Order: sequence, then structure tokens, then C-alpha cells
Amino acid sequence: MVDAHLRFWHFDHWVNHELSKVKRNYSLIAESFLHGFVTRTSDCTVAYKCVVTYAPATVRSVHFDDPDLAIDWRIDAQDAALSDNDAAAPGFAGAISPFTYLDAK
Repeated sequence: MVDAHLRFWHFDHWVNHELSKVKRNYSLIAESFLHGFVTRTSDCTVAYKCVVTYAPATVRSVHFDDPDLAIDWRIDAQDAALSDNDAAAPGFAGAISPFTYLDAK
């Protein structure tokens, strides 16, 4: 997960964790966070629960191996299977974030 709130102190910082059917854990991802997944098995299922109806026109993507983010995906980039949308995604610096953070005064 990458924080995409502009002007927030941890903007562009990322965190990762492993989800497991054995641990029965999950992630809650705020709407202002970029997120991506790497599956370790061929029979993996990822399910989403969204707070609003999916609207493709609102989707923003950032290329998964952007050097500015330097995310450790624990895979070789050439082994990644990407959708056409993800393969064509810009780097983080070229992405437009609709999220801003206003400092509380």
C-alpha cells in the first residue's frame, strides 16, 4: 500500500504484508491508498469489498516497479503478469492524485 495523499508527511511511503489463508488475515485499504498484490500460488483468490460502485473512469494506476517508490515486491520484474492498464501505467511522479491532506490549524 502506498499513501497517495498529497502534502501528507508519509506521502509516497509504502508498507507491505503477507496475507495467508492459514493466518486468515486481511487488509483494510483506505480509498486514498494505492494497492497491489503479488500471488505466491496459482490458485489464489483476491476479493474486494468496496464502499462505492466500481467506476472504471476513476481508476488511477502507477507502474508497479517505479524506482521512485522502490517497492520490494520480492519477485523479479520480468516475472510479473500485468494487466494492459497496469503495464501502461505512469510512474508515481507522473500520476495525478485526487487526494490532498490539509494541515489542521
